[in-house]
Amino acid sequence: MEYWSARPVVIDGTKSSALLIGIEDLDEAKTTEIDGIAGGHAYLILPAARLRRLGIKREAPGRVALPVVDRDRVEALALRADGRIDAPVRPADETDEEALELARLSLVLPAVIVVPLAKGIEIDPAKYSWRELHPKSLMLSAEVENVCENLSKLHCLA
Repeated sequence: MEYWSARPVVIDGTKSSALLIGIEDLDEAKTTEIDGIAGGHAYLILPAARLRRLGIKREAPGRVALPVVDRDRVEALALRADGRIDAPVRPADETDEEALELARLSLVLPAVIVVPLAKGIEIDPAKYSWRELHPKSLMLSAEVENVCENLSKLHCLA
């Protein structure tokens, strides 16, 4: 629900954690904010079909580095019919695959900006809501904005 509502979420997996940002509501202010948070470590995860459209033969999703989060570049890579790949593409890991699955389940564009989070970062439950993504049992969290409006899909922490 949070991701579908264009709010960033944190996916906390067994091997890594990451901040996931959808591209559908991306504007200059958001890209500046993401760029400040990412510190040059953000990347765009794209499905294999989109990578093939960009000119790379792939059977699996891949990630493109975003040393600077630029709205026009993200748009070209994720949306434009005439877009072409402009950087090396690394293989997707488990967290990346889950990010694309979250986009699919949320019925949004299958392109996700991912900002890896360092191990040991604690998430304050007063600022975040939690729910479980099935079937992989990964915890998702997102900033609380009208969290309790849909209690059947979201568990609120006291």
